[in-house]
Amino acid sequence: MTPNLSIDLNKLEQNLVTIKAICHQNHLTLMPVTKVIMGDPHIGSLYSKHCESIGDSRIHDIKRMIRNHIDSQFMLIRSPNLKEADDVVSLCHTSLNTEIEVIEELNQELVG
Repeated sequence: MTPNLSIDLNKLEQNLVTIKAICHQNHLTLMPVTKVIMGDPHIGSLYSKHCESIGDSRIHDIKRMIRNHIDSQFMLIRSPNLKEADDVVSLCHTSLNTEIEVIEELNQELVG
């Protein structure tokens, strides 16, 4: 049997608003991470409504959100595969990287 995850979007939004207010009081910004939800457009839309950026560990999940018109700045929260460099540069505003080869490839994609 395949597991099923139910998410109450109203409760999620309520929690998001509360956490964002706490962050704001402490001069912090909130960046929700869509890991596990596979770029679900309903949750991505909710996050983009309340936050400037969304993080994810998979470029294909970021692509899914973009295809579904989620208007946000995206952060790839892991070092990408070298073959993903062009997508990272064109789709993500930020990426977290740990390998110099990846940084050099991203730079090469960026400057042409």
